[in-house]
Amino acid sequence: MQVSLKLVGTLVDQLPDAHPLENARGTNVLQLSGEQDVSGLLRHVGLSIDSEYFAMINGDHVRSDELVGTKLNDGDAVILVPPMKGG
Repeated sequence: MQVSLKLVGTLVDQLPDAHPLENARGTNVLQLSGEQDVSGLLRHVGLSIDSEYFAMINGDHVRSDELVGTKLNDGDAVILVPPMKGG
């Protein structure tokens, strides 16, 4: 299965040194094996599945607490953003 992934902001800095992204600050096309959900994508690139993310899949917002069970489909476009905090 092929999906595109874009990481925004400090998520790029959280990637491990041996991450599979060609362009950490751009959009990457990734090949994933078999059926995957967003947690599998996070593991594939080396990000924690326990962290909180603002996520868009094909332009639709997916809540952080729904990411683990959200299945990915071939051709999906995923954007992950760290949570915004302020006061």
